[in-house]
Amino acid sequence: MNTYGTYIEVEPGIELFVQDIGSGEPIVFIPGFTFTTEVFSKQVKHFSKTHRTIVMDPRSHGRSTGMTMSRMERISKRF
Repeated sequence: MNTYGTYIEVEPGIELFVQDIGSGEPIVFIPGFTFTTEVFSKQVKHFSKTHRTIVMDPRSHGRSTGMTMSRMERISKRF
């Protein structure tokens, strides 16, 4: 699978890693808890021949960033 991708900033300091491979009708792969884009490597390799495949690392997984300390501090103050 193509390991090149891009990062999308979803809030200040938090970026999601996304790969966009192929062209045609899109298929989006989103891995479940504890998994990364690598879990779909065979599917992306197959479907990207005929489709645009989009796969992402969820927040705090793989190459995506997680919560910053300041964000965790703000959340913890709510409790």
